[in-house]
Amino acid sequence: MTDSRTTIVERSNELFYRLGFVGVSVEAVLDASGTSRGTFYKHFRGKHDVALAVLEYRADLFETEIGRAVDGAPDAAGIAEGLFEALRAWHARYGARGCLFQTAASEYGRQHPDVFRLARDHKVRVRGLLETALARAGARDTRGAAEQLLLLLEGAVALGQFDDQQRQIDAARRAALALISGVRA
Repeated sequence: MTDSRTTIVERSNELFYRLGFVGVSVEAVLDASGTSRGTFYKHFRGKHDVALAVLEYRADLFETEIGRAVDGAPDAAGIAEGLFEALRAWHARYGARGCLFQTAASEYGRQHPDVFRLARDHKVRVRGLLETALARAGARDTRGAAEQLLLLLEGAVALGQFDDQQRQIDAARRAALALISGVRA
C-alpha cells in the first residue's frame, strides 16, 4: 500500500508536469492526491516542499532509466542508442511536455536556490552517468562526449514539446551517432 506522502508526490509530479509549478495550488494537489489538508501538512510545510520532493522523485526515476539504458553498452554508439531509446520510452510513458527541471528553474528562478540546485544537480548526475558509461566503453574525451550527448538529449526534450517528439528524438540520435563516431576508442 502506498503511503499518503508518496501519493501526494506522485500526483503532484503529474500536476506540475502538466501545469507547471506556478499553475498548481495546494488545493489542486489535495484534489489530485485525494488527501486531506491535515495529511498534506503532516508531510509538507507547503507547495514549495512538495515541489522539492517531486524534483527529487523525478530525478530518481529519470536517472534510474538513463542508468539502465547506458550501463553495459559495448561502445559509445550503443550508449547513444540506449540513451535515445530510453528517452523515447520515457516520453511514451510520461508525455513530452519539456523538462520538469527546466520548468522549475525557469519558474522559480534563482530566488529559490534550493530548486535551482536540485535542477542543476540532476543535470550533472545525468552527465555523470553518460561519462561513466563512455569511460567503461573505452571512449576518449568522455567529459566532452557526455556533454554533447546531454545537449542533444536536452534539445530533443525541449523541441519535442513543440513538434513531433519521435522525430526530435530520432534527429538527436542521428546527430549523436555522427558526433560519437569521433570519440570511439
